[in-house]
Amino acid sequence: MIVVGLTGGPGAGKDEAMKIFKGFGAKIINADETGHNLLKKNTSVYKEIIKIFGSGILNSQNEIDRKRLGGIVFGNRKKLTLLNRAIHPLMEKEFRKEIASHRKRGTKFVVLNAAILFEAGWDKLVDRAILITAPIEVRVKRLEKSGTGREKALKMIFSQWADARKKKKADFIIENNGSLDSLKKRIIDVWKLIMKKGQVHFLR
Repeated sequence: MIVVGLTGGPGAGKDEAMKIFKGFGAKIINADETGHNLLKKNTSVYKEIIKIFGSGILNSQNEIDRKRLGGIVFGNRKKLTLLNRAIHPLMEKEFRKEIASHRKRGTKFVVLNAAILFEAGWDKLVDRAILITAPIEVRVKRLEKSGTGREKALKMIFSQWADARKKKKADFIIENNGSLDSLKKRIIDVWKLIMKKGQVHFLR
């Protein structure tokens, strides 16, 4: 079984890449979904997060409002670190369980889709890491198109490692500054290289 880590900053197109891999038959482990499940009402993490950030992050149903929480931690390194320390170890534990389950079932190709794959150290769980990247202004425009204001978009982007740092750890780097068809073609190329046990490749 091959486990691939898929990462990229806000607006880079990582989730579109994930959909393409899924269309090829890859099994997806989505870090956002895992984190969302851990934050569900009355879980131990839920209680810990409220203890750290207060009841102001709750909505009318007393559930953690991820947008409110994001508004607090994006752009505030100290608070983001507190959140990460509370949830990242548990997320990694869940990833390990899912990977082991796929291996037991005989799955051939698994994609761990995680925006902070490198920041959280989850790249140690994968055989190859793919970085989806794009110029910052392209990413900002994509986020604005989806309803995110420019100021918030920039805070989201700069809350993660710069692409230059991520590129040093990635096995495959895909520049996604064109069409969806172009992205799909580049992913097909990466897919073939991974199956041939390729090393570092820059696809532009």
